[in-house]
Amino acid sequence: QRSATEHLEAGEQEERREEVELLLDRQRPHVHERRRVGVLLEVRDAAHDLDSYRGFGKERPILAFTLTVFLLAQAGVPLTSGFVAKFSVITAAADADSYVLAVIAMLSAVIAAFLYLRIIVSMYLADPESAESGLEPVRIPISAGCAIGIAVGFTLFVGFWPGWLLDLAQDAVPRLGLP
Repeated sequence: QRSATEHLEAGEQEERREEVELLLDRQRPHVHERRRVGVLLEVRDAAHDLDSYRGFGKERPILAFTLTVFLLAQAGVPLTSGFVAKFSVITAAADADSYVLAVIAMLSAVIAAFLYLRIIVSMYLADPESAESGLEPVRIPISAGCAIGIAVGFTLFVGFWPGWLLDLAQDAVPRLGLP
């Protein structure tokens, strides 16, 4: 028998899945895009695996580039905002003598980077799945494209010139009353 909490969680997951399916059915996206949207919305089923990204760099090079920038930033690669963030957090942990926390953060970053690099390699070096080739890709609304472009630009801008943001954060600490 399932507990009341498990029953509620299962109901919430099913309701969320139905909402996502309704949204996706309205948009009628291409199978590849449907998988990716499901991954972003944390809908879990057998269709969300590394093969979902095969050949994405050939099919949608601009979207693949943006995903690559975000994955590299998430991995903490230098010249991205992710590096600035990870470096700042790990430095703060080391300054607070929390060396165990700093080591755990670095190890988890390395493990995550391995997954991100596998996705990037799959996007650019693998051929698309044959069953899905030839389908019309989803059109991205101009507003969403602009938002994605601004986010990529900001990610790279902060990575190349992080000083202004770090100074802004340093100036905010006394005003917020933090130690």
